[in-house]
Amino acid sequence: MRQQELVIAYGVHESGRREVLGLDSGEAEAGPFGATSCTASKRAAWTACCCARGDRGGAQRQASATYRSSMAEPRIALAVIDLAGTTVRDDGAVEGALVDALRAVGKLDGEPGDELVAHLRDTMGTSKIEVFRDLVGDEGRAQEANTAFEAAYARRVEGGEVIALPGAEDAFRALRDAGVRVSLTTGFSAATRDLLIEALGWRDAVDLTLSPEGDVRGRPAPDLVLMSLMRLRLDDVRAVAVAGDTPNDLVCGHRAGASIVAGVLGGVHGRETLAQAPHTHLLESIADLPAVVAERR
Repeated sequence: MRQQELVIAYGVHESGRREVLGLDSGEAEAGPFGATSCTASKRAAWTACCCARGDRGGAQRQASATYRSSMAEPRIALAVIDLAGTTVRDDGAVEGALVDALRAVGKLDGEPGDELVAHLRDTMGTSKIEVFRDLVGDEGRAQEANTAFEAAYARRVEGGEVIALPGAEDAFRALRDAGVRVSLTTGFSAATRDLLIEALGWRDAVDLTLSPEGDVRGRPAPDLVLMSLMRLRLDDVRAVAVAGDTPNDLVCGHRAGASIVAGVLGGVHGRETLAQAPHTHLLESIADLPAVVAERR
């Protein structure tokens, strides 16, 4: 566990103005001027000022105390993990359901072109209603498209197209056995999220599941990470590890201030794409996350 100590020393100028004499990072020993971080020149100048005023004791009377702030890195207490593509293999189920929804509202005829497919993949991890608002433009049609998406994805879940990725359940278990809470987050609505969680049998495997709703924004905003911290009544965002398979997951974790922001390979984005997003680790699979977290335990 690393520690850093900030030391600030100050005194009071003859005019009555408080003056910072110095600051340093590291160990410091309190003295007449509050800390050894005060430079020799400032100590000498301050003493000269006091002596000139005929107040040799002023150096000690006017010098203030030291301010020390301990900034020890906390142990990881929470893992915020994405669903589809990170812990769940969907074999194109999300992308296919998005395409079906666009067809349902007349936004797409025939097969999607490369540009649309690339755009849909760029939106992976974000709130699905926001995706449709962007593509359709009209709120009513966006809501209609979102409803169509949920129905199309539900058919795929019920058809067995969505399964847990190898090592996901073991990762949840290892994290929780180590005292780390687990929150699963997604861009799906609460209804679709709950359908998926029930189909996978994960209701008791994790501590929390969250979706964008109400004032809680989807990725890449930091809300899902911060709300996980609040719902589980934890105190320090530095005690959070975030893992996901999209750049939006990583930007979300970075913006939230998580200490570990891990890109997980195996989703729609490759190593090169994830490497361009803010991250601390790139993992071959979610099964590698407990070992990374253990380094901070």
